[in-house]
Amino acid sequence: MPLRHRPVAAAAAGFTLLELLIVLFLIGVAAALTAPRLITFINSRDVRAARETLEDRLGQLRSQAILKNETQTGYVDFDASTFKFGELLWQPPPGWKLERDPEPVVMKKPPPPEVNNDLPPSDEGEEDPVLRNEEVLKFYADGSAKPVRLILDGPGRERYRFSVSALTGKIEVETLEGDDAS
Repeated sequence: MPLRHRPVAAAAAGFTLLELLIVLFLIGVAAALTAPRLITFINSRDVRAARETLEDRLGQLRSQAILKNETQTGYVDFDASTFKFGELLWQPPPGWKLERDPEPVVMKKPPPPEVNNDLPPSDEGEEDPVLRNEEVLKFYADGSAKPVRLILDGPGRERYRFSVSALTGKIEVETLEGDDAS
């Protein structure tokens, strides 16, 4: 005996156009409410990563000085917005830049004498780092450092001051307000 199909009622056959439009509208409202929070979360993650990466790189330079028991030197090139020591070259994410801190470094005590000053001889005709808009960072074998202050400036209001202590070589990061730091 052949199977007979029963006619399906029009309401059970599918969704009406009005129902589909309401669902699409609700999805759009939900997306509009969550998108700004998602963008803020992603931006804050990028901000945190940029700050932590520079702090880690400075810490690596200090650790190498202590582990190798010799002075380690790094360079910040403000024109290229890069930090280099050894073979490691770090550049902040797009829109970020490294700046020289306009506030002078105030030292309470003079830095300790260098333990080991075996820097490679400079190339003939090489410019002075200050003329090239560079900052030379030095960490000594005892953990102390040449005092330095840098600013990591983000595309929004994110600004951080990195201070390297002369006596301890401790790296401190301070959040600056966008309007106050200018």
